[in-house]
Amino acid sequence: MIVLITGASGYLGSALANKLSSKIRTIYVLSRTRNNFTKLNKPNIHSIQLDMKKKKKLKKVLRKMKPDIIFHLAAYLPKNKKENYSSTSYFNNFII
Repeated sequence: MIVLITGASGYLGSALANKLSSKIRTIYVLSRTRNNFTKLNKPNIHSIQLDMKKKKKLKKVLRKMKPDIIFHLAAYLPKNKKENYSSTSYFNNFII
């Protein structure tokens, strides 16, 4: 089985990858940043740095890895809580 986890540099994504690593043969972790990839240093976990807004690159990666299951944990979080981010958040968190 091949699993893809988006948002893998976040708390939930990295925790899920570590939990599944003993049960799943191949895990791909995808993140816009490489912040927590060092915590995912296991032979069956493969790290991919990619911004999911780059649709052509994302499609190419998905076709190559052919995941059986995708856990979509990536999310846009505003830098400033006063910022009106509803349309950006909707696009980044649901449409992509």
